[in-house]
Amino acid sequence: MRARWESRAGAWPAVTFLVAAALAHPPPAPAAARHGAQVLYAEALELRHTATMGLERKPGLGGDPDPMRHVTFDAYGRRFELTLESNQRVAAPVGARMKPGAGPAELRLYRGAIDGVAGSWARLASRGKDLHGMLWDGENLYVVEPA
Repeated sequence: MRARWESRAGAWPAVTFLVAAALAHPPPAPAAARHGAQVLYAEALELRHTATMGLERKPGLGGDPDPMRHVTFDAYGRRFELTLESNQRVAAPVGARMKPGAGPAELRLYRGAIDGVAGSWARLASRGKDLHGMLWDGENLYVVEPA
């Protein structure tokens, strides 16, 4: 029993040194912080045409099984109008890996663009009342997530 106590007592200076070294040299900043990426502003948004999480059929598409969707919302002092379609390329593999009870019917994946903005893109996912995703307008990246 005595030898065990001595070995523990001998370990304390090493542990103390490691803790002191960690405090004296904090870990490096995340890559995003080193490169100037940062959240500039955050605000809540309210979707227009909120049927099916703000995703409604665009007029004239009839019974198309993969209808185009239109989402409109105001944020950051401007109006965003998105035209979206189901993102089946990603949805099928994701659906195959879903946990039981969280089926693909609950998760809807969309891709599209900001209307009238060349080079823009939008990727959104909805499950229940939650909406997640990103928008790129060629200059800024916008992240959409539940509050």
